[in-house]
Amino acid sequence: MGPLAIDSPLVLGLAVALAVVGLLAAALLSSRTRRTLRGFTARLGLHLLVAALVLLVAGVALNDQYGFYASWSDLLGRSGAVDQAAAGAAPGQALRDPVPGATPSGTPTTVDLRRPALPDPGRRRQLFTVHGAASGLTGRVAVLLPADYEQPATAGRSYPVVYALAGYPATPTTWFDSTSMPAIVDGLTASGTLARAVIASPQLEIPTGRDTECVDGGHGRPAVETFLAQDVPSFLEAHLRLRTDRASWTTLGYSMGGWCAAVLTMRHPSTFGSALVLGGYFQPLFDPSYAPFAPSSAAAAGYDLEALAATRPPPVAMWVFTSRSDGTSYPTTRRFLAAARAPLSVTSVVQGDSGHRMSVWLDALPTALAWLAATVPGWAGGGSPSPTAGPTSS
Repeated sequence: MGPLAIDSPLVLGLAVALAVVGLLAAALLSSRTRRTLRGFTARLGLHLLVAALVLLVAGVALNDQYGFYASWSDLLGRSGAVDQAAAGAAPGQALRDPVPGATPSGTPTTVDLRRPALPDPGRRRQLFTVHGAASGLTGRVAVLLPADYEQPATAGRSYPVVYALAGYPATPTTWFDSTSMPAIVDGLTASGTLARAVIASPQLEIPTGRDTECVDGGHGRPAVETFLAQDVPSFLEAHLRLRTDRASWTTLGYSMGGWCAAVLTMRHPSTFGSALVLGGYFQPLFDPSYAPFAPSSAAAAGYDLEALAATRPPPVAMWVFTSRSDGTSYPTTRRFLAAARAPLSVTSVVQGDSGHRMSVWLDALPTALAWLAATVPGWAGGGSPSPTAGPTSS
Protein backbone atom coordinates (compact mmCIF):
# COMPACT_ATOMS: atom_id res chain seq x y z
CA MET A 1 0.00 0.00 0.00
CA GLY A 2 1.53 3.29 -1.15
CA PRO A 3 1.49 6.47 0.95
CA LEU A 4 -1.34 7.93 -1.15
CA ALA A 5 -3.33 4.72 -1.64
CA ILE A 6 -7.05 5.23 -1.21
CA ASP A 7 -7.06 3.34 2.10
CA SER A 8 -3.80 4.72 3.50
CA PRO A 9 -3.69 6.59 6.85
CA LEU A 10 -2.12 9.57 5.06
CA VAL A 11 -5.20 10.04 2.83
CA LEU A 12 -7.48 9.93 5.86
CA GLY A 13 -5.19 12.40 7.66
CA LEU A 14 -5.24 14.76 4.69
CA ALA A 15 -9.04 14.59 4.54
CA VAL A 16 -9.30 15.41 8.27
CA ALA A 17 -6.80 18.29 7.89
CA LEU A 18 -8.77 19.74 4.97
CA ALA A 19 -11.99 19.52 6.98
CA VAL A 20 -10.40 21.29 9.98
CA VAL A 21 -8.92 24.02 7.79
CA GLY A 22 -12.24 24.45 6.03
CA LEU A 23 -14.09 24.73 9.33
CA LEU A 24 -11.68 27.34 10.69
CA ALA A 25 -11.77 29.30 7.44
CA ALA A 26 -15.55 29.24 7.39
CA ALA A 27 -15.73 30.50 10.98
CA LEU A 28 -13.24 33.29 10.29
CA LEU A 29 -14.68 34.44 6.99
CA SER A 30 -18.31 34.18 8.11
CA SER A 31 -17.67 36.70 10.85
CA ARG A 32 -16.26 39.15 8.31
CA THR A 33 -18.92 38.96 5.61
CA ARG A 34 -21.54 41.65 5.47
CA ARG A 35 -25.22 40.98 6.01
CA THR A 36 -26.10 41.39 2.37
CA LEU A 37 -27.28 38.97 -0.30
CA ARG A 38 -23.71 38.56 -1.47
CA GLY A 39 -22.56 37.95 2.09
CA PHE A 40 -25.33 35.41 2.66
CA THR A 41 -24.37 33.60 -0.52
CA ALA A 42 -20.71 33.54 0.55
CA ARG A 43 -21.56 32.14 4.00
CA LEU A 44 -23.83 29.50 2.46
CA GLY A 45 -21.04 28.45 0.10
CA LEU A 46 -18.60 28.14 2.99
CA HIS A 47 -21.01 26.03 5.02
CA LEU A 48 -21.65 23.74 2.05
CA LEU A 49 -17.89 23.38 1.57
CA VAL A 50 -17.44 22.40 5.21
CA ALA A 51 -20.29 19.90 4.94
CA ALA A 52 -18.70 18.38 1.82
CA LEU A 53 -15.34 18.07 3.59
CA VAL A 54 -16.97 16.37 6.59
CA LEU A 55 -18.67 13.91 4.22
CA LEU A 56 -15.30 13.33 2.57
CA VAL A 57 -13.78 12.41 5.94
CA ALA A 58 -16.68 10.07 6.70
CA GLY A 59 -16.41 8.46 3.27
CA VAL A 60 -12.67 7.89 3.55
CA ALA A 61 -13.04 6.48 7.08
CA LEU A 62 -15.84 4.11 6.05
CA ASN A 63 -13.88 2.97 3.02
CA ASP A 64 -10.87 2.27 5.24
CA GLN A 65 -13.04 0.10 7.48
CA TYR A 66 -15.14 -1.77 4.92
CA GLY A 67 -13.05 -1.70 1.73
CA PHE A 68 -15.80 -0.51 -0.62
CA TYR A 69 -13.20 0.80 -3.08
CA ALA A 70 -9.83 -0.91 -3.36
CA SER A 71 -7.93 1.82 -5.18
CA TRP A 72 -8.24 5.11 -7.02
CA SER A 73 -8.59 3.09 -10.24
CA ASP A 74 -11.47 1.18 -8.72
CA LEU A 75 -13.10 4.47 -7.70
CA LEU A 76 -12.83 5.59 -11.34
CA GLY A 77 -14.44 2.38 -12.60
CA ARG A 78 -11.34 0.46 -13.71
CA SER A 79 -11.39 -2.98 -12.09
CA GLY A 80 -8.27 -4.41 -13.73
CA ALA A 81 -7.65 -7.73 -15.44
CA VAL A 82 -9.98 -10.67 -14.87
CA ASP A 83 -8.76 -14.25 -14.41
CA GLN A 84 -11.09 -17.20 -14.90
CA ALA A 85 -10.25 -20.72 -13.82
CA ALA A 86 -11.76 -24.09 -12.96
CA ALA A 87 -10.80 -26.50 -10.21
CA GLY A 88 -11.91 -29.96 -9.23
CA ALA A 89 -14.45 -31.89 -11.26
CA ALA A 90 -16.45 -30.73 -14.25
CA PRO A 91 -19.69 -29.03 -13.08
CA GLY A 92 -21.91 -31.58 -14.82
CA GLN A 93 -20.09 -34.48 -13.23
CA ALA A 94 -20.47 -32.99 -9.75
CA LEU A 95 -24.25 -32.87 -10.18
CA ARG A 96 -24.39 -36.43 -11.53
CA ASP A 97 -22.59 -37.95 -8.56
CA PRO A 98 -25.00 -39.60 -6.11
CA VAL A 99 -25.52 -38.06 -2.68
CA PRO A 100 -27.10 -40.08 0.16
CA GLY A 101 -30.61 -38.81 0.92
CA ALA A 102 -30.79 -36.58 -2.17
CA THR A 103 -33.40 -36.67 -4.90
CA PRO A 104 -31.40 -37.42 -8.09
CA SER A 105 -31.07 -34.61 -10.60
CA GLY A 106 -33.85 -34.57 -13.18
CA THR A 107 -36.26 -36.62 -11.06
CA PRO A 108 -39.85 -35.64 -11.96
CA THR A 109 -41.62 -33.66 -9.25
CA THR A 110 -45.20 -34.53 -8.39
CA VAL A 111 -47.16 -31.29 -8.18
CA ASP A 112 -49.69 -31.43 -5.37
CA LEU A 113 -52.26 -28.65 -5.80
CA ARG A 114 -53.52 -29.06 -2.23
CA ARG A 115 -51.32 -26.37 -0.76
CA PRO A 116 -52.13 -23.50 1.61
CA ALA A 117 -53.19 -20.28 -0.07
CA LEU A 118 -50.53 -17.68 -0.73
CA PRO A 119 -50.30 -14.90 1.89
CA ASP A 120 -50.89 -12.29 -0.83
CA PRO A 121 -52.63 -13.90 -3.85
CA GLY A 122 -52.22 -12.18 -7.18
CA ARG A 123 -48.83 -10.67 -6.34
CA ARG A 124 -45.36 -11.92 -7.13
CA ARG A 125 -43.94 -10.79 -3.77
CA GLN A 126 -44.87 -12.98 -0.81
CA LEU A 127 -43.73 -12.94 2.81
CA PHE A 128 -43.92 -16.09 4.94
CA THR A 129 -43.22 -16.73 8.62
CA VAL A 130 -41.51 -20.06 9.28
CA HIS A 131 -41.64 -21.79 12.65
CA GLY A 132 -38.78 -24.25 12.45
CA ALA A 133 -39.43 -27.66 13.96
CA ALA A 134 -35.82 -28.82 13.65
CA SER A 135 -34.12 -25.62 14.84
CA GLY A 136 -36.76 -24.23 17.19
CA LEU A 137 -36.32 -20.85 15.50
CA THR A 138 -38.87 -18.54 13.91
CA GLY A 139 -37.98 -16.32 11.01
CA ARG A 140 -39.35 -14.67 7.89
CA VAL A 141 -38.81 -15.66 4.27
CA ALA A 142 -39.40 -13.23 1.41
CA VAL A 143 -40.32 -14.84 -1.91
CA LEU A 144 -40.50 -13.58 -5.46
CA LEU A 145 -42.63 -15.84 -7.66
CA PRO A 146 -42.18 -16.22 -11.41
CA ALA A 147 -44.50 -13.99 -13.42
CA ASP A 148 -46.53 -16.99 -14.61
CA TYR A 149 -46.78 -18.80 -11.27
CA GLU A 150 -50.52 -18.24 -10.71
CA GLN A 151 -51.61 -18.56 -14.32
CA PRO A 152 -53.98 -21.51 -14.96
CA ALA A 153 -51.74 -22.79 -17.75
CA THR A 154 -48.87 -23.37 -15.31
CA ALA A 155 -50.87 -24.99 -12.51
CA GLY A 156 -49.01 -28.26 -13.06
CA ARG A 157 -45.55 -26.72 -13.30
CA SER A 158 -42.90 -26.86 -10.61
CA TYR A 159 -39.99 -24.44 -10.42
CA PRO A 160 -36.33 -24.43 -9.43
CA VAL A 161 -35.25 -22.26 -6.50
CA VAL A 162 -32.70 -19.47 -6.16
CA TYR A 163 -32.01 -19.41 -2.41
CA ALA A 164 -30.86 -15.80 -2.04
CA LEU A 165 -28.82 -14.93 1.05
CA ALA A 166 -28.02 -11.30 1.86
CA GLY A 167 -24.99 -9.84 3.59
CA TYR A 168 -24.87 -8.23 7.01
CA PRO A 169 -26.76 -6.22 8.03
CA ALA A 170 -29.85 -6.97 5.97
CA THR A 171 -33.44 -8.18 6.05
CA PRO A 172 -35.19 -10.91 4.04
CA THR A 173 -36.36 -8.24 1.57
CA THR A 174 -32.94 -6.63 0.99
CA TRP A 175 -32.33 -8.58 -2.23
CA PHE A 176 -35.69 -7.36 -3.57
CA ASP A 177 -35.83 -3.80 -2.23
CA SER A 178 -32.22 -2.67 -2.41
CA THR A 179 -30.68 -4.43 -5.41
CA SER A 180 -31.41 -4.95 -9.10
CA MET A 181 -31.30 -8.74 -8.74
CA PRO A 182 -35.02 -9.27 -9.54
CA ALA A 183 -34.70 -7.21 -12.72
CA ILE A 184 -31.55 -9.13 -13.73
CA VAL A 185 -33.30 -12.47 -13.21
CA ASP A 186 -36.41 -11.31 -15.09
CA GLY A 187 -34.24 -10.08 -17.96
CA LEU A 188 -32.43 -13.40 -18.31
CA THR A 189 -35.74 -15.24 -18.09
CA ALA A 190 -37.33 -13.05 -20.76
CA SER A 191 -34.36 -13.57 -23.08
CA GLY A 192 -34.67 -17.34 -22.76
CA THR A 193 -31.31 -17.70 -21.02
CA LEU A 194 -32.53 -18.74 -17.57
CA ALA A 195 -35.40 -20.96 -16.49
CA ARG A 196 -38.28 -19.40 -14.60
CA ALA A 197 -37.53 -19.78 -10.91
CA VAL A 198 -38.80 -19.02 -7.43
CA ILE A 199 -36.44 -16.70 -5.53
CA ALA A 200 -36.56 -17.21 -1.75
CA SER A 201 -34.64 -15.00 0.67
CA PRO A 202 -34.70 -16.18 4.31
CA GLN A 203 -33.95 -14.22 7.45
CA LEU A 204 -30.32 -14.72 8.48
CA GLU A 205 -30.17 -12.54 11.57
CA ILE A 206 -31.77 -14.58 14.35
CA PRO A 207 -32.23 -12.84 16.69
CA THR A 208 -32.61 -9.63 14.70
CA GLY A 209 -29.35 -7.71 14.49
CA ARG A 210 -27.13 -10.66 15.40
CA ASP A 211 -24.51 -11.78 12.86
CA THR A 212 -24.41 -15.51 13.48
CA GLU A 213 -22.56 -16.30 10.23
CA CYS A 214 -25.34 -18.84 9.52
CA VAL A 215 -23.86 -21.45 11.87
CA ASP A 216 -25.39 -23.66 14.52
CA GLY A 217 -24.21 -22.26 17.85
CA GLY A 218 -23.80 -24.39 20.92
CA HIS A 219 -24.83 -23.81 24.53
CA GLY A 220 -28.31 -22.49 23.75
CA ARG A 221 -27.26 -20.24 20.88
CA PRO A 222 -29.46 -20.22 17.75
CA ALA A 223 -29.21 -23.12 15.30
CA VAL A 224 -29.34 -20.87 12.23
CA GLU A 225 -27.78 -23.39 9.84
CA THR A 226 -30.43 -25.96 10.73
CA PHE A 227 -33.15 -23.36 10.21
CA LEU A 228 -31.79 -22.46 6.76
CA ALA A 229 -30.87 -25.95 5.59
CA GLN A 230 -33.85 -27.94 6.91
CA ASP A 231 -36.75 -25.86 8.18
CA VAL A 232 -37.01 -23.27 5.42
CA PRO A 233 -36.65 -25.69 2.46
CA SER A 234 -39.22 -28.04 4.00
CA PHE A 235 -41.63 -25.16 4.55
CA LEU A 236 -41.21 -23.84 1.02
CA GLU A 237 -41.72 -27.26 -0.54
CA ALA A 238 -44.95 -27.63 1.46
CA HIS A 239 -46.30 -24.21 0.41
CA LEU A 240 -45.04 -23.70 -3.15
CA ARG A 241 -44.74 -25.74 -6.35
CA LEU A 242 -41.01 -26.43 -6.29
CA ARG A 243 -38.72 -29.02 -7.78
CA THR A 244 -37.14 -31.15 -5.11
CA ASP A 245 -34.04 -32.57 -6.81
CA ARG A 246 -30.81 -31.03 -5.57
CA ALA A 247 -29.79 -29.64 -8.96
CA SER A 248 -32.87 -27.42 -8.83
CA TRP A 249 -31.80 -25.64 -5.64
CA THR A 250 -28.98 -23.14 -5.94
CA THR A 251 -27.74 -20.78 -3.26
CA LEU A 252 -26.80 -17.18 -4.09
CA GLY A 253 -25.12 -14.79 -1.69
CA TYR A 254 -22.92 -11.73 -1.41
CA SER A 255 -20.36 -10.98 1.32
CA MET A 256 -21.58 -12.73 4.50
CA GLY A 257 -24.42 -14.18 2.42
CA GLY A 258 -21.78 -15.61 0.07
CA TRP A 259 -20.20 -17.38 3.04
CA CYS A 260 -23.65 -18.69 4.02
CA ALA A 261 -24.26 -19.89 0.45
CA ALA A 262 -20.99 -21.81 0.53
CA VAL A 263 -21.74 -23.29 3.97
CA LEU A 264 -25.21 -24.51 3.03
CA THR A 265 -24.16 -25.97 -0.30
CA MET A 266 -20.99 -27.69 0.86
CA ARG A 267 -22.43 -29.01 4.11
CA HIS A 268 -25.84 -29.95 2.68
CA PRO A 269 -25.26 -31.25 -0.84
CA SER A 270 -28.38 -33.42 -0.64
CA THR A 271 -30.47 -30.22 -0.69
CA PHE A 272 -28.36 -27.70 -2.62
CA GLY A 273 -26.55 -28.73 -5.78
CA SER A 274 -24.86 -25.47 -6.66
CA ALA A 275 -23.81 -22.10 -5.26
CA LEU A 276 -23.14 -18.62 -6.62
CA VAL A 277 -20.72 -16.88 -4.23
CA LEU A 278 -20.18 -13.14 -4.75
CA GLY A 279 -17.44 -11.60 -2.62
CA GLY A 280 -17.90 -14.28 0.01
CA TYR A 281 -15.30 -16.03 2.15
CA PHE A 282 -14.56 -19.55 3.35
CA GLN A 283 -13.84 -19.14 7.06
CA PRO A 284 -16.44 -17.56 9.40
CA LEU A 285 -15.86 -13.95 10.44
CA PHE A 286 -17.50 -13.77 13.84
CA ASP A 287 -18.07 -10.48 15.61
CA PRO A 288 -15.91 -10.30 18.77
CA SER A 289 -19.11 -10.20 20.84
CA TYR A 290 -20.35 -13.55 19.47
CA ALA A 291 -18.55 -16.83 20.05
CA PRO A 292 -20.88 -19.73 19.15
CA PHE A 293 -18.21 -22.33 19.91
CA ALA A 294 -14.56 -22.56 20.87
CA PRO A 295 -12.14 -21.90 17.98
CA SER A 296 -10.38 -25.22 18.58
CA SER A 297 -13.58 -27.28 18.87
CA ALA A 298 -14.88 -29.94 16.49
CA ALA A 299 -17.77 -27.62 15.66
CA ALA A 300 -15.36 -24.92 14.51
CA ALA A 301 -13.42 -27.44 12.41
CA GLY A 302 -16.65 -28.38 10.65
CA TYR A 303 -16.95 -24.85 9.28
CA ASP A 304 -13.44 -24.81 7.82
CA LEU A 305 -14.53 -24.90 4.18
CA GLU A 306 -10.95 -24.75 2.95
CA ALA A 307 -10.19 -28.03 4.71
CA LEU A 308 -13.50 -29.52 3.58
CA ALA A 309 -12.69 -28.70 -0.06
CA ALA A 310 -9.36 -30.53 0.25
CA THR A 311 -10.22 -33.54 2.41
CA ARG A 312 -13.96 -34.25 2.04
CA PRO A 313 -15.08 -32.35 -1.06
CA PRO A 314 -18.82 -32.65 -1.71
CA PRO A 315 -20.18 -33.24 -5.23
CA VAL A 316 -21.53 -29.72 -5.84
CA ALA A 317 -20.88 -27.07 -8.48
CA MET A 318 -19.82 -23.58 -7.35
CA TRP A 319 -19.29 -20.28 -9.19
CA VAL A 320 -17.06 -18.02 -7.10
CA PHE A 321 -16.35 -14.32 -7.68
CA THR A 322 -13.74 -12.27 -5.84
CA SER A 323 -11.07 -9.60 -6.33
CA ARG A 324 -7.42 -9.63 -5.37
CA SER A 325 -7.95 -6.23 -3.75
CA ASP A 326 -10.89 -7.40 -1.63
CA GLY A 327 -9.35 -7.92 1.79
CA THR A 328 -12.52 -9.50 3.16
CA SER A 329 -13.04 -12.06 0.41
CA TYR A 330 -9.80 -12.80 -1.39
CA PRO A 331 -7.47 -14.33 1.25
CA THR A 332 -9.71 -17.27 2.14
CA THR A 333 -11.05 -17.58 -1.42
CA ARG A 334 -7.52 -17.92 -2.80
CA ARG A 335 -6.78 -20.75 -0.36
CA PHE A 336 -10.15 -22.38 -1.07
CA LEU A 337 -9.54 -22.36 -4.84
CA ALA A 338 -6.12 -23.92 -4.32
CA ALA A 339 -7.60 -26.63 -2.08
CA ALA A 340 -10.60 -27.62 -4.22
CA ARG A 341 -10.63 -31.25 -5.35
CA ALA A 342 -13.06 -33.48 -7.23
CA PRO A 343 -15.89 -34.31 -6.90
CA LEU A 344 -16.26 -30.63 -5.91
CA SER A 345 -16.40 -28.36 -8.97
CA VAL A 346 -15.38 -24.70 -8.67
CA THR A 347 -15.47 -22.12 -11.45
CA SER A 348 -13.79 -18.89 -10.36
CA VAL A 349 -13.71 -15.32 -11.64
CA VAL A 350 -11.04 -13.16 -10.00
CA GLN A 351 -10.88 -9.43 -10.73
CA GLY A 352 -7.65 -7.55 -10.31
CA ASP A 353 -8.75 -4.38 -8.59
CA SER A 354 -12.27 -3.97 -7.20
CA GLY A 355 -13.61 -3.45 -3.70
CA HIS A 356 -16.08 -5.13 -1.40
CA ARG A 357 -19.36 -3.53 -2.53
CA MET A 358 -22.74 -4.28 -4.02
CA SER A 359 -22.24 -2.63 -7.42
CA VAL A 360 -19.31 -4.97 -8.15
CA TRP A 361 -21.33 -8.05 -7.27
CA LEU A 362 -24.40 -6.97 -9.24
CA ASP A 363 -22.19 -6.43 -12.29
CA ALA A 364 -21.04 -10.05 -11.91
CA LEU A 365 -24.50 -11.50 -11.28
CA PRO A 366 -25.62 -11.87 -14.95
CA THR A 367 -22.47 -13.87 -15.68
CA ALA A 368 -23.08 -16.05 -12.62
CA LEU A 369 -26.69 -16.78 -13.61
CA ALA A 370 -25.70 -17.44 -17.24
CA TRP A 371 -23.15 -19.98 -15.92
CA LEU A 372 -25.91 -21.59 -13.86
CA ALA A 373 -28.18 -21.85 -16.91
CA ALA A 374 -25.45 -23.30 -19.10
CA THR A 375 -23.98 -25.67 -16.54
CA VAL A 376 -26.53 -27.03 -14.07
CA PRO A 377 -29.29 -29.36 -15.34
CA GLY A 378 -32.77 -27.82 -15.37
CA TRP A 379 -31.69 -24.17 -15.31
CA ALA A 380 -31.58 -23.44 -19.02
CA GLY A 381 -34.34 -21.16 -20.30
CA GLY A 382 -36.16 -21.28 -23.58
CA GLY A 383 -39.60 -22.02 -22.22
CA SER A 384 -39.03 -25.73 -21.71
CA PRO A 385 -41.51 -27.20 -19.23
CA SER A 386 -40.44 -28.03 -15.72
CA PRO A 387 -40.17 -31.76 -15.00
CA THR A 388 -43.35 -32.97 -13.37
CA ALA A 389 -45.16 -36.24 -12.89
CA GLY A 390 -48.53 -34.67 -13.42
CA PRO A 391 -50.65 -32.59 -11.07
CA THR A 392 -52.62 -34.06 -8.20
CA SER A 393 -55.67 -32.35 -6.78
CA SER A 394 -58.17 -32.86 -4.03
